[in-house]
Amino acid sequence: SNDFKGKIGEKTIHTNFIKKLNRDNSSILKTIIIFFYNLFGLTKVLLKLQKVNKFNIIHINNIILSIYSLPAIIYFKFMYPRLTLVWHTQNINYIEGKWIRVLEKLVIHIFDYTIVVSEAIKEKINIDSKKIKLLYSGIDTNLFKFNSSIRLTLKNKYYLDRKIIIG
Repeated sequence: SNDFKGKIGEKTIHTNFIKKLNRDNSSILKTIIIFFYNLFGLTKVLLKLQKVNKFNIIHINNIILSIYSLPAIIYFKFMYPRLTLVWHTQNINYIEGKWIRVLEKLVIHIFDYTIVVSEAIKEKINIDSKKIKLLYSGIDTNLFKFNSSIRLTLKNKYYLDRKIIIG
């Protein structure tokens, strides 16, 4: 059913603790330490948040965070089978390389859906999968016009009276 029950809750997790891998100026050991720090750090945060909040959907917005979250995502696949996992990629120019391509295919396989924002990104991924969904960025302002009456009705129906709504 597409009908929401009760209050809609939404949380955004900021990943300020993720340290950038500066592979050009760092030793291999330092790069490996930072990688595992990020991997275990994000996994710990996701596991704790899911335990407390019992989300229905987890949406991760780029390949790097998707890779760092893989241990938690694999755990969720087994422990929360009704949880929907979404990877969203908007960038055609992220890190290149053989291992990124392998990990990208793994992410697409593990996540329930992959959202791409253009045909170019879909072609670059180059995987024939029904799990890849094309969703262009932007809003058709001819189709979606502001209507204060509809907005108030929806805010009341879905208990959104104290939430910021965009759209």
